[in-house]
Amino acid sequence: MQRGAIINNPRFHTLWAVNAPLDQARLRGQLDQIRRDGFDGVVFHPRFYPGQPPYLSDEYLRIVSGVILHAQAIGLSFWIYDENGWPSGIAGGELLRRYPDDAGGVLTLHRGGDADAWHTFEARGCHWHLALHRTREIDYLNPAACAHFLSLTHDRYRDGLDPAAWAHVEAFFTDEPEFGLGANIDRVPPDGAVPWSPGIEALYLDRTGRDFRADLPLVFFNDPEGAHEEARIQFWEFMTDRLCKGFFEPYHAWCRREGKLFTGHLKGDEHPLFQVMMNGSAHQVFRHFDLPGIDPLERFPACDYYARDVASAARQYGTGRAMAEVMGGGGWGSTPADLERFLLWLANHGVSDLVIHLYQYRLDSHAIRDWPPANPNGLNWREAYADVLRRIRFKTDASAVARADTLVVAPYRGMMAAYEPWSLPQSNIHNCVTYPETPAGCLNREFLYHSDQMMAAVPGHHYADERSLEEHGRVEGGRLFIGRHGYTKVILAEGCRLTPIGQRLLQAVEAAGGRVLSDIEAISGAKPVSSPLPGDGVETSCAILWDGATTPVNDFLLEPTRDAETGWWRAEFVVESALAALAVEFADDIVRAELDGAPLQLEPTTEGPVARLPLAAATPGRHALRFMFPGQDAGPLFAWIRGEFRVLSQTSWTAGPNGTRCTAGPWVLAPMTPVAAGAERVEAGWPFAREPVTVRGKMVTEKPLPEGTRLTCVGIMADVARLTVDGADCGWVWGPDWSVVLPFSLGAGAHRVELDLVPSTFNRFGPHHHIDGDRHVVSPGQFSGVKNFADHAAAPERTHDSRWRVKPLVPPSTALCLLRKKASP
Repeated sequence: MQRGAIINNPRFHTLWAVNAPLDQARLRGQLDQIRRDGFDGVVFHPRFYPGQPPYLSDEYLRIVSGVILHAQAIGLSFWIYDENGWPSGIAGGELLRRYPDDAGGVLTLHRGGDADAWHTFEARGCHWHLALHRTREIDYLNPAACAHFLSLTHDRYRDGLDPAAWAHVEAFFTDEPEFGLGANIDRVPPDGAVPWSPGIEALYLDRTGRDFRADLPLVFFNDPEGAHEEARIQFWEFMTDRLCKGFFEPYHAWCRREGKLFTGHLKGDEHPLFQVMMNGSAHQVFRHFDLPGIDPLERFPACDYYARDVASAARQYGTGRAMAEVMGGGGWGSTPADLERFLLWLANHGVSDLVIHLYQYRLDSHAIRDWPPANPNGLNWREAYADVLRRIRFKTDASAVARADTLVVAPYRGMMAAYEPWSLPQSNIHNCVTYPETPAGCLNREFLYHSDQMMAAVPGHHYADERSLEEHGRVEGGRLFIGRHGYTKVILAEGCRLTPIGQRLLQAVEAAGGRVLSDIEAISGAKPVSSPLPGDGVETSCAILWDGATTPVNDFLLEPTRDAETGWWRAEFVVESALAALAVEFADDIVRAELDGAPLQLEPTTEGPVARLPLAAATPGRHALRFMFPGQDAGPLFAWIRGEFRVLSQTSWTAGPNGTRCTAGPWVLAPMTPVAAGAERVEAGWPFAREPVTVRGKMVTEKPLPEGTRLTCVGIMADVARLTVDGADCGWVWGPDWSVVLPFSLGAGAHRVELDLVPSTFNRFGPHHHIDGDRHVVSPGQFSGVKNFADHAAAPERTHDSRWRVKPLVPPSTALCLLRKKASP
């Protein structure tokens, strides 16, 4: 790629979670659908893989070879996720079975003495000891462990895949390497911990000239004379180097030898303070990737810093391509508007390759709970997915990042100097959105505040840490270059610590005509860049008379519970009056099912079994369903009654949290009755439905509407809607604007209008009993109601109650606003 090229066409990859036995036909069929969904490539990710055939066996590689060749044939790139599960490094558990000494280590701090202590010392008038714990993960600081990992996994792929398939593999994807503190947070005591690796003391002495054990008290505790500051900078920069030399450098070298790109992301990339805890400095690690990456989780954009930081490193050290794994844990309530907003945020920051989490190979109950949503194969609005990606491509503009003329130096050394390890167990280990108000925490918070202001005031800027400036900076032709990218302005964030090398470099910048500013000076001296106001406004508003609506097939979510003595799962449902024939759908491969004591005939499908219920199930009264699931999944398991009925709550509805409606139930299945076209559908009897509701009406236009007119619907509450005018498809509309560009002209007069309203996927999968309703981040633990790091810090230990929460489904109001504007498709 030409230096300085602008990447305005992002590439979309799906993180393909292979969680069931490999089946060549099923895998190829999913690749075909992934292509139709608008993706450019896949990341093949064994995840909760059952080992059928065994991971990396000859048969496994034979099947995967066929899958890769099919991806090539249909124009999909193919990346390989380097682990069976996550985080990367243990080769599906085989590495530590063969090489137990390759396990990482952490040193945990405790008060008092211990006969088995790794080290003891006096500080703050107390006796302390450090205990050594070997971790459950690879020692990322040890290049020998990385060599074993590459041999067991990467060499096996290289040697076992069909040569033509191997040639089509573009990249290897690594996931969440770190010091070992994050993955072992349950072992970190209140006073904190630091990383450890065999031979670390000799390596530390050789690198810094300092005694490792003598520096540890300074790493944990402040010294009245300030000696801790230099010791901590030396310690954490050394650990960053060991992480690079132990894992990323040899990994990158292997990929280069084999002609493959190296991509992936670290644990703890969200902001500088979290990086100090998890990896020292991500900016140092990014140099060893071909496509450096980040992991922005959840549903909404977080701080702007890490998206711009990874794009900066890609411009400075690579080809300009950067990667992000996105939407992990965004929840089943995620909408097209959420996806568009999130991906555009990243793409406009210069992130070129967007890996969307998570395409579940088999959407069973475990997968439904596995950091949802399943993008896009579990979503009610899957048919609109390609249109959403198409619009993101159209709207992307990364020109400010590509042409950035300003370098912001982030205060990593300042945070290292102030960081106290006791703050780690007090921080949110999920994304460190919360952390103690220590000096390091305050410096980090101030930096992020100024960083967000910088995005508006100086959009054309990049980031680097102090070491990158000093070790990779040079002044040429009146510009400061970091790697491949040059700057005429440098902004030093508060807390930066430069050595004389860095200070001389900045003097050279000023001598060459450049400018060096503080972040306060840069923000106060710059004018915010404002977006131009649209030149067109509302031209007219046409009334629509909604005169008809469908009553689609309905779903009722069961809540099975398991009898520990018999092993049977049991659920009940109540029928108000006689109904047509029903069916029950299971997400999992059950082996037996009974209704009211009578056996049911199971009909296999591609996603799970379906049992047709006898006519007796449609009679009034309470019915008992029970089934046998042979697996070890403790639940909740997902099953639905499906048929022509309404699902009515026996108690009133109220407003719930995060845009939901709330009721205490219980539920009853009632016959279909006519529903007004404009009625809210959840309370009218479709609280768990997945099929769209179609409303029909008549629109009268006073004058012709030319092709390119923007039609905006008003008042919709749904995931997405499809608009048809006079029987011709106009495309999908979604929030926040609910508009579509008319692909043809319309004459003056009356026109028939149809809207297919797709209900929220949250209503099908939940978690319905979580006290926060449709939460912006959803972990597996939130389906069981156990408080975890994805919950609010103030949440109770049990986050479920007995009430149900679902999102409303509301047809549009009587107005259809018409705006004249040529725009994206």
